[in-house]
Amino acid sequence: MKARIPQPKELVLLYGLDETAPRGAAVRQLLAALRLEARTVTDEMLSQTVGWCAGLPGYPPQQEAPCAAPAEEAMVLCGLSKSRLDELLKALSENGISISLKAVLTEHNRSWRFADLLTELGREREAVKAQLRQKQAPQEEN
Repeated sequence: MKARIPQPKELVLLYGLDETAPRGAAVRQLLAALRLEARTVTDEMLSQTVGWCAGLPGYPPQQEAPCAAPAEEAMVLCGLSKSRLDELLKALSENGISISLKAVLTEHNRSWRFADLLTELGREREAVKAQLRQKQAPQEEN
């Protein structure tokens, strides 16, 4: 029998979106309107696991050296149902807010260092861009 890992409460982890800056404040205002809790991930937290950043039990603080800080914004969605996820993505789009690095907290990535998750999201985004360029190249030749 497969062990069921309890889902975390609804939470959005935000990185690189300073709450005192207009853009960061706008994101937090939108999240508040949707009754979604926001938690800021600071540069000092990058070496911690995603599970620790989300406040999940069983993820103690790590005693690792600080990681290099990426220069991108990121949003990690924790505990959202598909309908809530769709609601959030629609609200972001309707408000003209684009955050290129987004992920959903999973059983697999909750034990990753937050910095490693951001690195992987960046790699995935570049791979998708490369695929799009390849698909467009043959069309441009015609």
